[in-house]
Amino acid sequence: MESEKLTEALTLNISKKDDDGYITLWTLAQESLGYTRSSQTVRDLASRLLNFLCRNRYRYVLLAGHDADFLDEQAERDESAFFNWSPDSDKVDLIAQYIKVPAAPVARFLKENGFNAAESYSARRATRQEWFKDDWNVE
Repeated sequence: MESEKLTEALTLNISKKDDDGYITLWTLAQESLGYTRSSQTVRDLASRLLNFLCRNRYRYVLLAGHDADFLDEQAERDESAFFNWSPDSDKVDLIAQYIKVPAAPVARFLKENGFNAAESYSARRATRQEWFKDDWNVE
């Protein structure tokens, strides 16, 4: 299914956060677009969010211990899980459905740092490695 065009006028919806105030990147993308959007469009926005946060080394990424183990296993089977974050890759789903960010602070960070949903972002491979090795927090 083809992705719908994203616009810069997107309003981030952080209402579906957990009791601790965190939201997965996938839920952030899905809620911001509305459930009537295709999963490809959600993946497209999740890819842009993931790459933007990585490129800007957003430090408040949280991953449950068992989720970290699962992602490590996936990366051992297929290293592209941590490197292929293009809108066409299902690897975006894998990462975005597991990592959590604090809802209100991430929305503020995206706004303050000029995130534009209509723009594509890409992070260098080295930046991606540093981001998940140095900046992600495992609970």
